[in-house]
Amino acid sequence: MPAGTVKHRVENIEKEGARVCVTDMNYDDTVRFAAGEAQKNGWTIVQAGVGSMAAAVLGYYANQMNRDCPATYILESDQADCFYHSALADDGKLRGVGGALNTIMAGLACGEANPFAWEILRDFSQGFISCSDGVAVRGMQLLAHPISGDSPIVSGESGALGPGLVHCLMMDPKFSDLKEKMRLNRESSVLCFSTEGDTDPENYQQIIQQIIQQSGA
Repeated sequence: MPAGTVKHRVENIEKEGARVCVTDMNYDDTVRFAAGEAQKNGWTIVQAGVGSMAAAVLGYYANQMNRDCPATYILESDQADCFYHSALADDGKLRGVGGALNTIMAGLACGEANPFAWEILRDFSQGFISCSDGVAVRGMQLLAHPISGDSPIVSGESGALGPGLVHCLMMDPKFSDLKEKMRLNRESSVLCFSTEGDTDPENYQQIIQQIIQQSGA
């Protein structure tokens, strides 16, 4: 696992019977290291991240619904926005993001996209959006403290990015142009995917408590 992996995540994987090694490298360099070890030892390495789930879902709907496919946007951390930069280059080719990938969204701290996923997302999504950590924090807090009548949802940093972005788009006038481009309004039905709970419980509680302290509760 990459540098900075919190103890709780390591322990949960160990409970599944795995032996966990935390490197001093980022996610992508750790994958390369693991691939090298696999080649030397006759292991099989499976990389299922960096756009794979999004591409599987979008690919299915594109095949089934053709032109009626829902408008789909791919969200990334602004510290690991390889899809966003690839789309911005507008030449059909992938771009990578290196360095420490310093974001609270550990599940999205991946700087090199899955090339098979890229082809699907490039051809069938409506856009890629690069988001700051603050957007994820807003989503976590909103889901944990919803309006009256809604049930609280425990969603980790990466998982809460979608709801956080929708709230920013609908409530902050500075995003009005993007909101209009995405055709978001009172009649919109929005589906957000969250693939994690509080996999870092300590950080989750710190973030959730912030809104309680700010409100004086």
